[in-house]
Amino acid sequence: HLLLLGSGDFKPGSAGFEAWRKLGVASVHARAFNRIDHYLGLLSRLFEKSYPRSPLTCSPLLRRWVRRQLVAIKPHIVLTNFIEWCPLMPLAKGSRLGFDCVDLWTRHQAQVAMIAKRFPPGGWPLPAPEDHVLLESCCETIGQVDLSAEMELLARHDIILAISQDEAGEIIRSVSGPVVETVPMCADAVNIGNTYKGPPLMVGHNHPFNAQAYAYFVQRVLPLMDDAGRGFSFRLVGRGAERFPPHPAADIAGFVDDIVEEYRQAAFLMVPVLAGTGQMTRVVEAMGYGLPVVATAAAARSSPIKHGVNGFIAKDAKPSRTMAMMGMPVTSKRVLESPRSRMRQRISSIFKKN
Repeated sequence: HLLLLGSGDFKPGSAGFEAWRKLGVASVHARAFNRIDHYLGLLSRLFEKSYPRSPLTCSPLLRRWVRRQLVAIKPHIVLTNFIEWCPLMPLAKGSRLGFDCVDLWTRHQAQVAMIAKRFPPGGWPLPAPEDHVLLESCCETIGQVDLSAEMELLARHDIILAISQDEAGEIIRSVSGPVVETVPMCADAVNIGNTYKGPPLMVGHNHPFNAQAYAYFVQRVLPLMDDAGRGFSFRLVGRGAERFPPHPAADIAGFVDDIVEEYRQAAFLMVPVLAGTGQMTRVVEAMGYGLPVVATAAAARSSPIKHGVNGFIAKDAKPSRTMAMMGMPVTSKRVLESPRSRMRQRISSIFKKN
């Protein structure tokens, strides 16, 4: 019997929920954390200062629901993927406790808070190219945030599944007791008949990290392209992206019904993201669909990208061979054929290990 406590990936009926059922687990029960839970948890701390000790809070509704499930189904395993659930783990006596760590939440939130000041959801002007928020090193100071409260919560588990080796190493150095395994993100390798005839694609909804990436590309990268990049244009898709400032090189489509069709037509995927933790979902997804990826070093960290084989990694905005790729069609047969192959290899290696 399995009890899933997490974010949207663990909702009943979601792909993650159904995947567990297909494995033959006798019973799967799930509840996702939502915004109402978050605000109720913050409110409850005004009246219950002793619970939890961590600033990461849980609402009374969650506590009540979890207690009922623990009594009713007596789960063998309780698995969560969201740190806000961790204060409830002491209630699950007799169950094995697992945590699916997709990023270190405290650091992630610190990055969001800093960048959102410059890129609010309602709209923003393009920063100057020399602005600190558009520098590749803008998030380095955030790496020093205090993770002790989060590590205290992670230490309550029996096993932690880390999405990247960087995060796995940091957890191992900070906590003792839980078994820590690295299980990277994967995607099915699917042949969608890529044409590679469309413009380069950027995928990003209205989020501070994506807004920063868009501003970085149009303000720092495009001006540095030489004559080979003249007339360069790209397509931007994602819910709310139409709120980003327009630019002559950007075809901002906003929300699209079929992202697979966008991947099928695109020449390659651009991921000029400077902030973020864990792994970039869009990198893994695009490679599964056979699309080469050009990404910043921050976006490529812990990804399946092999520079010059199935994509390119840009260390900075200077007009290097990597950035020239962003202005010219992808013609290398090796680069075009490698992304799906790399994803198949990655999936195979994970199954062999586990």
